[in-house]
Amino acid sequence: MNTEKIVSSALEQGGGVLRLAPNWVPRDFCIPGRRIKLHPDDYYGMGAERGGLDERWFASTVKADNGPLTRPNEGLSYIVFRDGSDTKKVLLKDAIEAMVRPEVKAGILDSIGAFFTVVEAGKNLGERTMGQRAKTIADASRWLMAGLRVVEDPKLFIYINHTQPNIGGRGFVTPGGETKTYLANTRVWIRVVDSDRPTATGNFLAEAKVQKLKHGGTHAERKGWIYFIPGHGVARGVTAVFDCSKFGLADLGAVVRLDGESHGRMRQLVDAELNGEHEVFEPFHEALRGLDDGI
Repeated sequence: MNTEKIVSSALEQGGGVLRLAPNWVPRDFCIPGRRIKLHPDDYYGMGAERGGLDERWFASTVKADNGPLTRPNEGLSYIVFRDGSDTKKVLLKDAIEAMVRPEVKAGILDSIGAFFTVVEAGKNLGERTMGQRAKTIADASRWLMAGLRVVEDPKLFIYINHTQPNIGGRGFVTPGGETKTYLANTRVWIRVVDSDRPTATGNFLAEAKVQKLKHGGTHAERKGWIYFIPGHGVARGVTAVFDCSKFGLADLGAVVRLDGESHGRMRQLVDAELNGEHEVFEPFHEALRGLDDGI
């Protein structure tokens, strides 16, 4: 089973969560303590000559440097996948590097805000673990950026994050540190502007505003709209309907009208999207293409 297959199977088995094997690192200059919650019989689990197990590394892509006795993959984290009675594993470092292989075109991490390391789940109340998530995301970001810069075919990797308002209400921050922000080629802020439309569907319209664009810059009008259907994702056809409305090309009244012609109720258009009836939305796409030609 290759790296991509193991990672895919591990994600499916974990419901989107990658489970990593415990990663203990010995130090011959420290006395092992109780903070990492090892049984006393395991304090010198790698042998007295290696020193005590003082550290547990999480989501590590960096090899430990413990002198000539260092093991080949010491300090590197493994992704673990149970296949029946067999246990398969792959280095997290190799899984990240696999993102730049020719057969992989895109990847998504959803979401940084919900990402947490095992140390956070196992800590005592009040115990500080500041920086664990940011360090892991920063490492992954650098690995990905280094790889994506040397590939021949274009690739895409998307981080999905959530905002946290600053105290006092001035601006916001996003979890996961600053490295991801500095390295990103494009950064888009998406916020809900019209929820539950049509009524009782859970669908919503969001505004997408470009905050960072490496090639082209940003300005106040560099924004657009995206219509989401839970369980389906981005509804390209219905999004075009709202785009036409925003540009004054369509009227979203009791029925949707384009150039005076009725195209049915919004609920009917949503059903057409879900049923894959893409031809229903071609007049709206054509209207938008005409708008582009006139600019």
